[in-house]
Amino acid sequence: MKRISIVFAVLLSACASAPDQPPGAEANTNQILAGRWMSTKRDSKCVRYVDFRPDGTMSLVDGDARIDARYRLSGRATPKGLYKLDATVIKENVGKDCDGNASADPIPPGLEFELGYIWMDGSKSVFMMCEQDSYAYCEEPMQRVR
Repeated sequence: MKRISIVFAVLLSACASAPDQPPGAEANTNQILAGRWMSTKRDSKCVRYVDFRPDGTMSLVDGDARIDARYRLSGRATPKGLYKLDATVIKENVGKDCDGNASADPIPPGLEFELGYIWMDGSKSVFMMCEQDSYAYCEEPMQRVR
């Protein structure tokens, strides 16, 4: 299984120039990411939606959980072609997410945190959220729905 993950990561890195920029180049990342994105968990059929707005606000609906936040996507890709995504919470509605996790307490407004790293394909119709600056830590692809 580890071998498959490594091969997948190599293929992704060969195909990826997160959003058509060489590593280290500046990009207008809010415009590139703006839109509604969706993924469905294979095992549970649970749906995640993320709405990124060009004004730097976002809404994440993950199962019964929802977070509204301000986001900042780095203007430069890492050497691996990923963009760092940070957020500041505006409001959270507690509920079970698609992984079955539920927060006991809402995240306080104003809390800043790192959401992870973004890889986007060349067509800008698919992105993956990665927990670390590595393709080995990416979740299911999110498809642009508008």
